[in-house]
Amino acid sequence: MSAIKTPLVRYPPLVLLVALKDDLARFCTSAIAPLPIMRVASASTAVERLTIVRPLLVVASDELAAEERTLLAERAADVVAKLITVSSLEDHIELSARLKRSAREAEKRRG
Repeated sequence: MSAIKTPLVRYPPLVLLVALKDDLARFCTSAIAPLPIMRVASASTAVERLTIVRPLLVVASDELAAEERTLLAERAADVVAKLITVSSLEDHIELSARLKRSAREAEKRRG
């Protein structure tokens, strides 16, 4: 038997932006800085990438269909990522605070 411990894999605290319009994506990127961002155009692409990149936080457009949000929520839970939905109509001050709060909560949950 080996005395060498298996190293734990740590993933960077990435934020995955899903189906956000350009203005909202830019705002979210600046609000959540300095965390690295990955942006995808659709929920189906996000679902494919979730198990590979294992983001800390998934920020999805509220315009996604209910089925897409359900699948995205299931896959996010599988990789211990927090999912939040955002709207371009949200107050930017509140949205910025919610993004930062969600990132902190996700980091605590992931450990």
